[in-house]
Amino acid sequence: PGQSLLAKQENGSPGASQPQSSNGETTPTSTPKKANNSLILFFRKFYSLAVVRMNDLCTRLRLTDEELKRKIWTCLEHSIMNQTQLMKDRHLDQILMCAVYVICKVSTNASNPVERTFAEIMRCYRQRPLADNHVYRSVLIKQGAGDSSPERGDLINFYNKVYVQCMQNFALRFTGRHKDECGLSPLPTGRGEAAYSPGGQRVSERHQLY
Repeated sequence: PGQSLLAKQENGSPGASQPQSSNGETTPTSTPKKANNSLILFFRKFYSLAVVRMNDLCTRLRLTDEELKRKIWTCLEHSIMNQTQLMKDRHLDQILMCAVYVICKVSTNASNPVERTFAEIMRCYRQRPLADNHVYRSVLIKQGAGDSSPERGDLINFYNKVYVQCMQNFALRFTGRHKDECGLSPLPTGRGEAAYSPGGQRVSERHQLY
């Protein structure tokens, strides 16, 4: 019994021999890389929040066409994944409102007038629970150099000076007249109809949390 116990301890010790292959060579044991669960959870929540806010804003703007919403989502997703500088020191809702504006602008036509003005978009945004007008009144335009303060402006200023420079070519692919048409991303699966309620989903009856 003593020898058996000792043998188990030796096999589990750092100096234990590694398994050998059929030709006698030592085969290192490989440990599969574990996914960063925290990062996965963050992006899952980010995507969930983004699609809930997009659906809510579209509902308030009376944009019900599923294909149009997929265009908006594809544009938003492209800006997040391929124009990451747009997200730096800015609010998700700022990028979302710009995506809604530009897609509605390039998608509108005589038979389907879906164009919405920034005034309409911001008015509907203000109707959200706990909406803060600071989100569209003070948007980062340009980082400050050295000790100088960063340049800030309203959402329209940001759209004209920054957003459209990064996203114009991509957005034009949704006009239906572009030779390089863009495939549409599927909308992420939501968390039920309550998540898309225009009134928002209240987390607690005692706190103003949605």
